[in-house]
Amino acid sequence: MEYYNIAFIGAGNLAWHLAPELENYGHKVSLVNNRSKKNAAVLIDRLYRASYKKNLDFSRSDIDIIIIAVNDNCIEEIASEIIIPEHCIIFHTSGTQSIDVLERSAALHYGVLYPLQTFTKGVKASFKDTPIFVEGNGDYAYKILQELTRKLSKQVYKLQSEQRSILHLSAVIASNFSNHMLTIAKSLMDKQDMSFDLLQKVVYSMVQKAFDIGPENGQTGPAVREDLATLEKHRKMLKSDRDLHKLYTMISDHIINTHLR
Repeated sequence: MEYYNIAFIGAGNLAWHLAPELENYGHKVSLVNNRSKKNAAVLIDRLYRASYKKNLDFSRSDIDIIIIAVNDNCIEEIASEIIIPEHCIIFHTSGTQSIDVLERSAALHYGVLYPLQTFTKGVKASFKDTPIFVEGNGDYAYKILQELTRKLSKQVYKLQSEQRSILHLSAVIASNFSNHMLTIAKSLMDKQDMSFDLLQKVVYSMVQKAFDIGPENGQTGPAVREDLATLEKHRKMLKSDRDLHKLYTMISDHIINTHLR
């Protein structure tokens, strides 16, 4: 297995986890570029001998791979401005941006390395069981992606940009939206001085059942039963919060329409 000298552009949640993980498997992360030098320093402190790179000119470095791990809307601009050594390969880590946004870069070989996981700085996350989806603009890019990911995860899949976008959308709905619903539920519980932990069993059970028998088969609650009296009672309880009242009504109606026989 080859080992690579890597630079990161971006020092957010994903970079905070991925850069040290790559070093754990023998790769070297030697440069970190980020708009905020302070945030870059937080990542650099987790690495062996990395240093801060204040601009996008990597032409005089011995970097093999540059990983762009920034907000989606910044990737194309960075790709067009970055100056790289002749042999350098560029990957981005976005779930929504096409591989084509790297066409404007000077790299002959480029691709995507997208881990399907929720990352938060300071919260431990394992790559071993995290699905990683890769895409390359040719065989050589795929070869390098395989070298980078083969020890990171037991689940590495080739996936084209269009499918990856649908995957990301599905993940946002399933994970981010669900988390926001939990935030709403916690707020309701907090107002009555009840512990959020009281919901743990029912939430865990729902998630497990969804993957055991399919979410469409595991739906329960007043909406799927078309229990209109309970739905109206809940709406009255939420009448002081117009947005939440509207949200509850829209989701309940969607559940009813989805499960109409």
